[in-house]
Amino acid sequence: GFEMQDEISALVQQSAARNGVASRLRMLKRAVTDHDDDVLHRSVVTRGNFGGVGLLRTPWRPPPKSESGRGPASGHGGGGSGSAVQTTTLDRELRHAGEITLMKMDIQGSEPAALRGATNLLRHGRVRNLILEL
Repeated sequence: GFEMQDEISALVQQSAARNGVASRLRMLKRAVTDHDDDVLHRSVVTRGNFGGVGLLRTPWRPPPKSESGRGPASGHGGGGSGSAVQTTTLDRELRHAGEITLMKMDIQGSEPAALRGATNLLRHGRVRNLILEL
């Protein structure tokens, strides 16, 4: 799965574990859209509503090392409060996947861009069922 919010990613992983499918789930902290290698900055618009976010797009750059040299420096990304994630396309991330039985998208109005980034998957009939929240 693709999720840019740590809180929601943790909930998805907990649900998968409770339902015995955790071994079949891989979560990536990426924003799915129609282009690769930009960065989206998430900022909370509505507190207590995980979907209430704003996004700011900037070119992707690798995170700088922290002063300890052991990981990204805090606050990397600039351009907005909250987390920053790299963009990707479904065609790129799923290029080696076989048939996809079910794909569900609920990405707060970004579904058209995500679908544009999945043209090869859709054109070759690799997605059997698609659920969108528009």
